[in-house]
Amino acid sequence: MIRILLCGEGPHDVGLQEWDPRSRRHVIREGWLQNLARQLTDEPVEFLSCMRKELVLLPRQAKRPLPRGHGEKALAALIRGQSERCDVVVFMLDADSPDRVVWERKRSEIYDGFTRFPAIRGVACVPKSASESWLLADPNAWLQVGLPDTRTLPQYPEEIWGVHNDPASNRPHNYFARMCQQAGQTDSRETRALLAIVSATEALGEKCPISFMGFADDFRAAI
Repeated sequence: MIRILLCGEGPHDVGLQEWDPRSRRHVIREGWLQNLARQLTDEPVEFLSCMRKELVLLPRQAKRPLPRGHGEKALAALIRGQSERCDVVVFMLDADSPDRVVWERKRSEIYDGFTRFPAIRGVACVPKSASESWLLADPNAWLQVGLPDTRTLPQYPEEIWGVHNDPASNRPHNYFARMCQQAGQTDSRETRALLAIVSATEALGEKCPISFMGFADDFRAAI
């Protein structure tokens, strides 16, 4: 059994823990990242999760100077993963840009943080543009969730971008919300998790060859 800590931006990515009054216990409601990662390995996997904002790097845990940018949080994630007896840590954040230079810089910062604590394996998960780009990649998956015309999906999801507060823009979240509306689905964690289950990783690799394949190759190597 491989034990993996997923560190993400929020519940859409790594899920959340909720109290189930029927079973009278806490249950995990998964996000899209668990379901995509599960497709990338044949090994039995146990997932733990945390939010990036929860991570704190204590002064005694790292030598100065600290890693730049997102490297500090990536280092904190590895230390958290070791304390949870994990084998691998996946550190996820959106590139928030279709620019490959921005994507490469953020990945570089994460891996720089990982090098400060080689006792545990780390994987950077940085969707180019945003995570919704990956979830817009497989037309067959959208057919399964009710989208009537897959020609409305973007041809190159990693490259789409637009104004944040304009619902008609091609910013990945706005684009995703419009596709959900056309498919009769909610713009929610549940829909993201479902799409991650029914999306084929081959389709994601074809439509998002830079960032998805970067993650998939690194994840498989770590596993």
